[in-house]
Amino acid sequence: MNRTEHLLIVLSEECSEVAKEVSKALRFGLNDCNPNVILEEADITNSERITKEVADFIGIVEMLYDEGIIKRPMLFDIEEKKKKVEKYLKYAETSGTLQHEA
Repeated sequence: MNRTEHLLIVLSEECSEVAKEVSKALRFGLNDCNPNVILEEADITNSERITKEVADFIGIVEMLYDEGIIKRPMLFDIEEKKKKVEKYLKYAETSGTLQHEA
């Protein structure tokens, strides 16, 4: 395995860790704390765990940018993604699968 392959594996792992923490937040709530973790981490909420994993994800993405393995997305591309998500949120709302938060 070379450095590029190693970094790509780390990226894959970080994606999985973000997904895992998001799943737990959806199951138990953003403000819930996992009672089955070591004492030092008992007060960390699911929201904080997601934030930590997103930071880890951004860190490896920046390493991949810096090494020229992937290109940095353009702000235009990011804004286009936001617009697309908003479009489908509205569609989900009209189809009845998305409810307004109370």
